[in-house]
Amino acid sequence: MERHAAPLLALLLLGCGEGPQIYENPEDTAIREDETPPIITHEPVTSAQELGQSISLEATVTDDVDGDGEEDVDESGVFQVKIFFKQEITTVWDSTVMTQIDPSGIYGGSIPGTAVGSGGMDYYLWSVDRKQNESFLPRGGDNDAWHFRVTIDE
Repeated sequence: MERHAAPLLALLLLGCGEGPQIYENPEDTAIREDETPPIITHEPVTSAQELGQSISLEATVTDDVDGDGEEDVDESGVFQVKIFFKQEITTVWDSTVMTQIDPSGIYGGSIPGTAVGSGGMDYYLWSVDRKQNESFLPRGGDNDAWHFRVTIDE
């Protein structure tokens, strides 16, 4: 029983991982920092929208990916994109996730019709990459959100 104690202790101390990493080149162990947030482009909604109708939005969101199809160590890529929205008379922001609809970085999503209330709406876009770098559009996020009026269709 004692002859199994050492391997069991080693397993407990080292864990059940894949074992030690073997590097062919010492530079492979260097950790490069990605400090570049995703870039968001979007044409804001400026026209009045109908009460209770969902608002479809599109945005292009890209990160440090050079487009060669091979992921480099310093290319983290877009992790998530969200729309934050609220009625102009409230202070609480709600959000919905945008989904990638094209590999070129086009994302789509909508503000649900149930959230589109009378008066007006504020919204902004947020994105984060796999290295936790965040970006907002407009840059000020909730302090500089876009606004559109909401009307009742008669």
